[in-house]
Amino acid sequence: MAYDYHWSTSEAGSIAPASWVDDVLSFAVTQIPKEKIYLGIPLYGYDWIEMQAKDFVFEDVSTLLDKYKVKAALDSDSKSKFFDYTDSDDTSHEVWFEDSDTISFKLQIAEKYEIGGVDFWRLGGEDGKVWSTVGKELADSR
Repeated sequence: MAYDYHWSTSEAGSIAPASWVDDVLSFAVTQIPKEKIYLGIPLYGYDWIEMQAKDFVFEDVSTLLDKYKVKAALDSDSKSKFFDYTDSDDTSHEVWFEDSDTISFKLQIAEKYEIGGVDFWRLGGEDGKVWSTVGKELADSR
């Protein structure tokens, strides 16, 4: 499980920073036969107000981006997406989430360590492009 680096009652930030995912697998392969390791990858996001967050699915990301006329950015350090917005009550929010682009980075890390495979947490609300990304990464690794 390489998710919830930042969680619903932590400060806002990436759910699964790429460097942390890499550190987790780097350690895991020294302790467990790599073919027995499966990397848990998140398919959700969090919307923080200070140190309290609500979890949500990708459709919620699209709704917030449209409603508040903001754009998501890729954080170059964590390889995760984020954006800020201010709601109608003048409350500031910070949103971090995973999508097909960010999942691609996690899949490349899994491939680097030649582990047994990957699993995904919270199926059903993910970015619809995730599965084509998974198919492409699997095809590229053969």
